[in-house]
Amino acid sequence: MITLKKTLSSALCIIAMLSFSLSAQQYFDNWKVTPNAGGNSVSMMCTHPATPLGAELELSYETDNAGTPQKATVKFQSGRERPMTPEETAFYWSLLRGTNAYWNYLLPQGKISSFTSTADMIPLSYLGRTVRVISNDGVNYMGTLSQNTNTPEWFSLDIKGNRVLFYRKAVREIQATK
Repeated sequence: MITLKKTLSSALCIIAMLSFSLSAQQYFDNWKVTPNAGGNSVSMMCTHPATPLGAELELSYETDNAGTPQKATVKFQSGRERPMTPEETAFYWSLLRGTNAYWNYLLPQGKISSFTSTADMIPLSYLGRTVRVISNDGVNYMGTLSQNTNTPEWFSLDIKGNRVLFYRKAVREIQATK
């Protein structure tokens, strides 16, 4: 009986530690990701970002529950801080791969579903949604997925208004949020 209580106690401690580690701040792709109250949105910070100006000390973002930046602040090395314009927010988010870091944050939490595009047919539930495509050489692409009905070995992504074709056998995995 004592052994069973110790085993249950140890199991509860492990579960508590795992849930804490999934809810506490974590680092992904040079981004510090901190869940906000309720866990649906996150705050993301990139310190010493590799930017064209090189004058920024940190960029801080607040996202919605889909990982889309809602507002952002830039702090310069001089100590000055200001809100970013919507154009700056989008530019730096894309440049520093904020979306990719957000998806990497969701992955260990089981909030990403995926399939192997070379073996499986593209699920209908993925069509028209924002997905992450991982090529066989490890490059990530984010965009809205479309199936080519006349050529099932190919599919396309709408990436910032540009249609990009992908050969299914050149893609390792396609992921979508749950």
